[in-house]
Amino acid sequence: MNRTQLPVLDQLQANGLVDEVILFDHERYPRFWDVAIDAGQYAWKTGIVNDARVRYGGILVWLDAGNQVTTEFILNIPNIITQDYQGFWSPKSTSYMGKWTHPGMFKFFKANIKEYKYKSNCNGAAIGFDTTNSTIVNDIILPWFECGLQKDCIAPPGSSRANHRQDQAVLTYLAYAHGHQCTEHIHNFNLQTHRDVACRSTLMELDLQNKLHHPSAIDSPKWERANTIELYNHPEWKYPEDQVPVNIRKPSIPL
Repeated sequence: MNRTQLPVLDQLQANGLVDEVILFDHERYPRFWDVAIDAGQYAWKTGIVNDARVRYGGILVWLDAGNQVTTEFILNIPNIITQDYQGFWSPKSTSYMGKWTHPGMFKFFKANIKEYKYKSNCNGAAIGFDTTNSTIVNDIILPWFECGLQKDCIAPPGSSRANHRQDQAVLTYLAYAHGHQCTEHIHNFNLQTHRDVACRSTLMELDLQNKLHHPSAIDSPKWERANTIELYNHPEWKYPEDQVPVNIRKPSIPL
């Protein structure tokens, strides 16, 4: 995101669709987390989850922005996490660890790839944690975060989206290494992922029905690759103008 998109978050909060907006402080974390560089290797997800654990505690659910939830999911997920899944929940994702985990990650953890290659991947788009469970914190959340801080762990040399799933690969390894399973289909939980592929058309349909609040994403030009490159060269754009960290502020030009 950049600051031109902040009014959208403001109106979502003003209309009661978002309770709280927390500004992600990029400057606290490694440079390779910058979303303008290979999507930040998706390592920022580990930091956001750990930060939410510290801020709020309790039952913590990560859902990608493209997910579509139902009332049934929201009502049932706390008990699913704590009672059915002993503190860690994630449905299965596409294929197996052997396909979407770079050997360098197994090498980093000194793990035998043969023990994991045929295990179903966990789903990085839908994850639940019981942060009051110290075993879950110490076995999964903290090691996931610590791995995310090290590029050689979460995105080892030679890895890319063609052979590796960064945050999801590490999460899956940690889950199975500590006795958890990711084997149930996501539809069994009344949840859909990757609905953002039709996001713009969905928003336009809502707008025609006078059900869309403005400003909205459809009020701005479509985000292009060139915009991402420009954002990389202007890290200060990730912050509101009055909250830019001192070390990345651009000097003002006198008129």
